Parts: sequence; C-alpha cells; structure tokens
Amino acid sequence: MCTGNWRKTEIGFDETDLIFIFCKDKQADMKKVNVLFIFHFTEMGGAERLIFDITKKMNRTRYQPLVCCLLPFYKARRYKGKYTKAQILDMGNIASEILAKNNTPMFKIDMQTMLSVSAIVDIYRLIKKKAVDIVFCLDTQPERTTGLIASVFSPGIKLILSSHYDPYDLKQNRYLTLLDKLLLRFVDKVTATSAYHKKKLVDSEKIAADKISIMHNGSDLNRFKCVTSSLSKQGFDLSLGDEIVGIVARLVPMKGHSVLLDAARLIIEKRPNTHFLIVGDGQERDSLELQSKKLNIQTHVHFLGTRTDIPELLPLFDVAVLCSQSEIFGISLLEYMISEKAIVATKVGGIPEVIVDGETGLLVEPGNPATLADGIVKLLTDTPYAKKLGKAAKERAVNVFSIEAMVNKIEVLFDEVSLKHDSSSAAISHE
Repeated sequence: MCTGNWRKTEIGFDETDLIFIFCKDKQADMKKVNVLFIFHFTEMGGAERLIFDITKKMNRTRYQPLVCCLLPFYKARRYKGKYTKAQILDMGNIASEILAKNNTPMFKIDMQTMLSVSAIVDIYRLIKKKAVDIVFCLDTQPERTTGLIASVFSPGIKLILSSHYDPYDLKQNRYLTLLDKLLLRFVDKVTATSAYHKKKLVDSEKIAADKISIMHNGSDLNRFKCVTSSLSKQGFDLSLGDEIVGIVARLVPMKGHSVLLDAARLIIEKRPNTHFLIVGDGQERDSLELQSKKLNIQTHVHFLGTRTDIPELLPLFDVAVLCSQSEIFGISLLEYMISEKAIVATKVGGIPEVIVDGETGLLVEPGNPATLADGIVKLLTDTPYAKKLGKAAKERAVNVFSIEAMVNKIEVLFDEVSLKHDSSSAAISHE
C-alpha cells in the first residue's frame, strides 16, 4: 500500500512523499481490465447462475465485466419440440434482466447454425469495440468453439476456458471436437471445479495439468440471508402436514430425475403425504411427466420449470436431493447447504469433495432407486439428525464455498494471465 504525507522540506518533498506521488500516479493511470464472459443460456443451470454471481461480486474498481449471451436458435430446428425460438428469446431476456440488476452490460448474439460465421464475426467486433483484455468462455459446445475462434483471432487477448461439464457427458460433435483440440493450444488457462474434474480434463481433453486451475464453485451467501419467503405449501396445493422432497437441476439425463421418480414411488408407499418439487427445465421434461403418470404418482410430483426465486423455494424443502449419474461439482448442493437443508446426493464425480458423507449429508450409489429412497426416508423420519446435517452443511458452505472466495481466486487468475501478457509484451519490446 502507498503511504506518505504532503510534507515539504527545504529541497521540496522527502523520499516518502515521492513514493506516494509515484504510487498515486500509477493508480490514477491504471486501466480497468475488461473481461468478456461468453456463454449460452437456454436453461437456468448452475454454470449460468455462477456467471450472474461472479459478475455481481467482481471488484469494479479493477475489472469491468461484460457478458456476451449467445442465443442458439439452431437448437429450435435441430431439437424440434424441445426448444423454440420464443423459449430461447425468453431465456435471453431473463439473463438480461438479472445482469441489469448487477449493472453488468450484456450483448446478445444470434447463432443460426452450430458453427456460425456471423456469430464469430460479431464476437470479434465486440472484443475490438469494447477493448476486451480477457475472454472468459464457458465450455458448452459449439458455443465454446465460436468464442475460442473469435478470441484466437483477436491479437493480445488472454483466453480462459471455464469448464463446468464432464467431457464424457457432453454430446460432442466430432468435427468441432477436433477443432477444439487445435484451439485449446491458444488457451492461457483452464478452470476445473474439482480435483475429479481436473483429472477428467487431463485424461480426455489431453490438457496439460499445469494449465488447469481448480476453482471450486461458490454461491452468494447474501442471496439466502434473512429470506422471507412469500411462498407456502398451500401455494402448490399442498397441506401443512405434507413432507416435501425437492431437487433443483436441469431436466437432462445425467441429472438422474428418472431414478428419483422411481424412488418417489417407493417413498410414497411408506409415507403417502410426501410430495416432490422438481425445479428446472430441459429436454427430459415430457418423458419425466409421462413417467410420473405411468408410476401413478403424478399427483405427488410437481414440475415447476425454470425459477429465479430459488432462495424462496428452498425453505419449503424437508429434504433436498441431487441424484446425478455424473457430476463434476453440483452448484445446487451449495444452495442446499447455505439454506441448511438435509441433503441426499449420489456418490459420483466431484460430489464427495462437496458433501462429507454422514456429516454434511448422505451419499448413496447412483442409479439405485431403492438406496436413494432409503436415504430420503431416513432423513424424513429422523428430524433431529436431518437438522444436524443441515447445520453442518451450512457451516461448511460458509467456510469453504462462498462466492467471495471463488471470485478472489478468479481475480488472482485474471492478474496472473495479465501479468504474463505484460511480461511477454515487455520481452518483445526489448528485443
């Protein structure tokens, strides 16, 4: 820190004052680092919520966050019945509204094809127009390919690829995957959300281990502080005595909702006043609704779709579930933990790095409705034990997984790649 007094001597200012003047001038001349976040937004998943939280918490005296939201209209043609142009536009509007509250500029760019030349050009122009210094690109394909190409052709840009998915779980396009492998050579840093995730990236993507930084997800504790929920069980046509099991996750195969529905049938047989709130949307919704009807539990299962009021919903849960078949981290777990929920999750991927089995939640084997049902029933039955786990979970979330801790690590990473760029430029200028 720069210190000093405006104290004159016979020859002017003393040495301490000169240091103060130098540092003051350096701070005045310091340019904000413009960081462009590139992602697509068709579903309200954990990675999307993280972008909103990170941009909100960044140090605005040092960094200026900008968001490029890609609107993948090609999905309306490619996945007819699962996506429509209206739905994609609605999600883009939701993102815009959330970021506006955070005073974060957002730019929408259309993607009419999987690899859109016009989108690449638009991103390139945006980078130049806004004098972007760092591109922070999420890793969903083909959106990441689009962002990487535009960034690679922008001289002087530092590129960070933020990975939030298990490479084996993404539906990869063979040609785009080959292109990505070439583009990864130009990436300065890759972030992984867990040690498990880092190993996956090294093994499958062949990324050098020293290029990968583990960046545990964080959640904004303030969003869940002193929440006064206007929601009630009656609002979902439930009685006060009904027990609620809830899940917050995209409706995609890897999240294991079909296993939860099979477990729900077993639970309802033992505890007929149990209801299930399914929060989230996605390609599996129709098949899951059909499954609940076939199991004859449709009156106990409530599909709520995409919600932006998660902090108000979670107090209704008696037990919170994440039953993924594969999961590199699970941002929903942090929201459960902060809300002091009793948690049942599957013992897969990076989840054991988040939930300590028997201390901050219960871990069960994936793909097994019976063991999942047993875990849920145990917590519904033993209320004191459930409360004990919930309290310990909240303490762990506060101490280990705050959004502030995550943003601090990200800003250190920004400084690291910026310093590397400055050093490289200086070396070139001396040659």
